[in-house]
Amino acid sequence: MNEVAVKHLTNIDPVLSELNKISPKREWDIREPNFEGFVKIIIGQSLSNKAAETIFERVKKLYPNLLISEMLTVKIHNNKFYNCGISKSKTEYIKNLANHCVQNKFFFNELTQKSDKEVIHELTKLKGIGIWSASIFCLFHLNRKNIFVIKDVSLKKAVEKLYFNDKSFSN
Repeated sequence: MNEVAVKHLTNIDPVLSELNKISPKREWDIREPNFEGFVKIIIGQSLSNKAAETIFERVKKLYPNLLISEMLTVKIHNNKFYNCGISKSKTEYIKNLANHCVQNKFFFNELTQKSDKEVIHELTKLKGIGIWSASIFCLFHLNRKNIFVIKDVSLKKAVEKLYFNDKSFSN
């Protein structure tokens, strides 16, 4: 993580300062900005990490060499996705994204050249991709460290625990 940002936040926030002292340091996990990565994000919408990972691993088995591609996704029958545990709506979102990527071969490449706001705008034009999914993509796949994923349930729970003694606060 950016040391300047960590220093700034720990200087102005005593809770983050204490958390920083006891947290293990780790490298930022950068993921490829590609179709497969976004499929994983769609699968993970409103699911626990464990459930999402289980479903994602099932989906990978539908593809030769376990490589999820736009071209093959378009051809796979929806029932195969349902059998992996993906809902009808998420299957529709994945298929819609696949079709979009087939028609726009350099879609993910082009996103890397855009500002955060432009990326989020482009992604949220696609059915089933909202602010949360677009923000997660920016943060982990485009390495945009200035993204705050405001609607993230894990982040909300962490804030409640750290600042509000585990009491829920309104959205």
